[in-house]
Amino acid sequence: MDKEKYYKYMFLSGVLYNLGAGLLFGLLPIFIAGFLPAFGIENPPSLIFLHMVIVLVYGYALAYFIAMKDLSKAKSIALVGGITKIAFFLLAVIYFILSLTTTISGCGWPMILILLPDLIQGSMYLEFYFNY
Repeated sequence: MDKEKYYKYMFLSGVLYNLGAGLLFGLLPIFIAGFLPAFGIENPPSLIFLHMVIVLVYGYALAYFIAMKDLSKAKSIALVGGITKIAFFLLAVIYFILSLTTTISGCGWPMILILLPDLIQGSMYLEFYFNY
């Protein structure tokens, strides 16, 4: 597979992953009361902050779609996407560790597994940024 095609599929995977995550964490907590606790997250009194984050997740999906369509203009999107995806994963790991070592409510290991693609995709986006 040539590099151009590889990078287009890479950004497509980001589009699909973010759309799936948006659906999963944006809609299911509305209908299933125990959805967030299954991931080690307490149900918040309001879902507004979760839904605001989901809007950002959809915004990133749109950005990855734009990057996929025109790789020559994708470097900035790849840099921001790479940094934020890795930071998102690391923040979840920090909260997971805090939940094990303190009384702070963090997140459970299922959330770490779900966010592992963020770490992988973030690394791939940074590779694109430095090598394309």
